[in-house]
Amino acid sequence: MTTLTLGARIGAIVLTGAVALTAAALPASATTDSATDDTAVGSPLDTTESEAPVATGVSDALAAYGGDPTREAELVAQEDRRLIDVELVASGTLFPGLDTSLPYRVVSAPVSTLVLTAREAAYTEVDLAALAPQTFVETSPGVFVLSENIVVLSGATLDLRRPGGLQINLASTDVGFASIVVDGGNLVVEGTASEPVKFQGWDAQRSEPDTNTADGRAYIRVMGGYASISNATFTDLGFWSGNTGGLSLTGTQLASTLGLDSSDGRELPEVYLVAPETSVTVDPGDPLVVDGSSEGETGVNLTQGAGLYSTGVTAWLSGITVTGNAYGLFVSDANSVELQSSTFTESLVDGVVFHREVVNSRITGVDSSHNNGDGFVVSRGSQSVMIDTVTAANNGGNGITIDATPLADGPSAVGQSIAAYGGHSVVNSRVTDNTKYGIAINGGTGVTVRSNTIEGGEFGMMAGSAAQNVIVQENRVADATNQGIAFRDGSQGEVSGNIVNGGVIGIYARDSKVSVVRNTIDSVTSHGITFVGESTGSVVAQNLIDGFGNSPIDTVRATGATVLDTNESPSWVYQNITERVLRVITKPMTLLWTVLAILLLLTAFRGFRYKGSGFGSPYRDRTPLHELTRGMVDPSTVPGVVRPLEAEWRDTQYASDASTDQEQEAKNALPRRLPQHESVNA
Repeated sequence: MTTLTLGARIGAIVLTGAVALTAAALPASATTDSATDDTAVGSPLDTTESEAPVATGVSDALAAYGGDPTREAELVAQEDRRLIDVELVASGTLFPGLDTSLPYRVVSAPVSTLVLTAREAAYTEVDLAALAPQTFVETSPGVFVLSENIVVLSGATLDLRRPGGLQINLASTDVGFASIVVDGGNLVVEGTASEPVKFQGWDAQRSEPDTNTADGRAYIRVMGGYASISNATFTDLGFWSGNTGGLSLTGTQLASTLGLDSSDGRELPEVYLVAPETSVTVDPGDPLVVDGSSEGETGVNLTQGAGLYSTGVTAWLSGITVTGNAYGLFVSDANSVELQSSTFTESLVDGVVFHREVVNSRITGVDSSHNNGDGFVVSRGSQSVMIDTVTAANNGGNGITIDATPLADGPSAVGQSIAAYGGHSVVNSRVTDNTKYGIAINGGTGVTVRSNTIEGGEFGMMAGSAAQNVIVQENRVADATNQGIAFRDGSQGEVSGNIVNGGVIGIYARDSKVSVVRNTIDSVTSHGITFVGESTGSVVAQNLIDGFGNSPIDTVRATGATVLDTNESPSWVYQNITERVLRVITKPMTLLWTVLAILLLLTAFRGFRYKGSGFGSPYRDRTPLHELTRGMVDPSTVPGVVRPLEAEWRDTQYASDASTDQEQEAKNALPRRLPQHESVNA
């Protein structure tokens, strides 16, 4: 095959009988190795204060994520470049003579891309097996290994469903990884409750799922278009960014000739037709000249760009189970996304993320638990997202995070709006034992939190960063370590009809305007309701407060708060500072540690020999005799030493004070041991 130049040549493969494939398709046992920057949307390093002013547990998630940040960021950028190449070919920018009504393959290292072009009939696994028999291989009935990238263009539909079940193992090794990207087209995945469609990142070299993100992992992404996914499982997919996070639904941005001029040293991709209907007959792999020139170098107009535009995505997802992805589900630039009756667990970062410009969407009946980051995240730029009847438990960050702050606070490089977002709601949900906040609302307006159960965590529910018109109604908040419900830093809203049990402070407001009415607060250990700082316009009325501490309602440090006499605290136990200190030190564990400390001190002070001597050796009274003298001494001169015969004699005196002359003579007549010299002479 002739070497291709910057003028880019187009090759064709005629599929007759056995299909001859070109290219750098990833072998069934292989996976990706690539490179890029860390600015990709949803990168776990994207944790600036403007992005996440409330604690989200992201630092802990990064520690648990592991991987190779530098290499993974490079791989994300490489994926972006690959998709730009595909889009430029599809738009006719690079190869105006290419018949894009037929599927084609874009060859790039290390993994080639099979492009499915527009047609009326949907592409199925049967079509994939025909178009890519070497890279879409059935290893057992209904189980396929995909070792090549697939892109589904606008007007095309990829329909993955099969009676009896379907499993697709996406090749994912240290050599390269495969992906399925729907670029403006449609994706249909439909299984049954007993026979779901299964997708898995698979390391065929080791015959096991790929759990290592350092060299990238297989992923599925729907860019623009529509996705309908039901009764499917997604396991061990994705790496580093939201777009490549495992299962993602995003808008699509089609670049023009970004980075593809001849001065950057990049070679244009090779392109081959793969449809058997092609009328061009050439030997497999030979170049196909489409512009009439003998060298094929004049068919590319690098000044012909498609511009830059954005098209959103819509989706319906039901009955899906996601385990071990980088991000469980990542959504951005989407309209009318419906997510229901699904489960997300053990995500390396967050469970479900609605990142940017997600509008008029709903999450219902979804469990997002045991993820390293947050259970659910709705980020800036999104509007009118309902979270209904969900479960968020045991996540490393917050249970639910809603960030509705403006995209900019003044003039910006791209002129983004300074308007706040909002209109979100969290209702009828259960949020338990998350590390930081149960529900965190960061800025925005018109956010409603109603009829939820929030248990455990450091804080129950928090509204901050000047969130406005926040309605917190009829929730049950229990066992928060610090504060049950908190408003901070210029926030405004209503807290009514809630039951708050446990914690140091039941309802807390700092520099905020809050109406606190008709709440029941029980078993708090400091104050039932506390206002601090500028609180003009705040009202406290008709609350029933029980617990113990300095006072049921504390407004000493606040200005402008109005406390009506309709509040009741009939069972409140008042405790001053002295009583509280005594209560702390008389706890069983405190007493135990106090006793241990006293014993330790007593043991140390036993080393004192006399007042002012300081600490000495604890073995002073055990000093060896050889350290006290240099020569022989008479044992009788040593205090406490008694000669053996005298000891024997003394031991017999307790029986009688008098001894007979015969007894005395018997003692004197005891045999004497002769010295050695006397024995020798004898």
